[in-house]
Amino acid sequence: MDRLDQRLTRLVLLNDRDNLLRGGVRAKFDKVKEKDGFQISGLKAEASADYFYSLNRGEQAFYRAKARVNYYKPVFGNTVLAVQLSGGFSSARFVPQYYLGGVPGQLHNPLVFQRREENRIRDNSVDTALYALQFAEFITPMRGFGYNTRSGSRYVVANVELRLPISRLLRNSLQPSSLYNIELIPFIDAGTVWTEGNPFSQRKPTDTQFITSGNVTIKLQTLKSPFLIGMGTGLRVKLLSWAARIDLAWGLDDYILQRPQLTTSLSKNF
Repeated sequence: MDRLDQRLTRLVLLNDRDNLLRGGVRAKFDKVKEKDGFQISGLKAEASADYFYSLNRGEQAFYRAKARVNYYKPVFGNTVLAVQLSGGFSSARFVPQYYLGGVPGQLHNPLVFQRREENRIRDNSVDTALYALQFAEFITPMRGFGYNTRSGSRYVVANVELRLPISRLLRNSLQPSSLYNIELIPFIDAGTVWTEGNPFSQRKPTDTQFITSGNVTIKLQTLKSPFLIGMGTGLRVKLLSWAARIDLAWGLDDYILQRPQLTTSLSKNF
């Protein structure tokens, strides 16, 4: 274990009237080997747990925990298989806290390749209530989907990338050093978020509709696949410790293949 941190801090929330006590613990393990800024082999993991207590409103006390594991393995030549597993949960009453979908460091809205008649408006708004906004977290990458495609208080996500250095693929026609920092990356993302029960429970907001007619309200629940799956390929160029990326991804939502999305982003590697 490389580091274990314990913290007890006092935070003032955004309206300057609510005082919140926070106690937390962090653990980190890192045995990853890098070459020219790229991870080539090894394992790293980190986990955290926090408890929050409001001095003004004790009913707002809650805890949350999350963990992430990354594994890198050379598969042939300089090609690297990169895997990331992450998950977390929260006991907070103000839900959702986790918003699944999108790309970290995204520079623009996704360019969606679709027919004009298929253009639909999706509600990707985030709960702006004070406590919910203070602790909101976007779970990325989930390529092929926009931000906040699904939301909840628990999440599990897996990301797999096959990182191919273009310089090695084109070594017969180009000098390796000229394109060493460019990678071609086929990928697949899969994940789910939920609030009650388990991911396969029907007690999820995404599966529930309310139909009102006069004084009668009907609650309609449908069985829907809890998982989002994104797949595609990307091109990454390393700039110092950051990576500029272009990704083309197809999303699979409730077993229906979505129209492809093109995104550009600037973020650190996972």
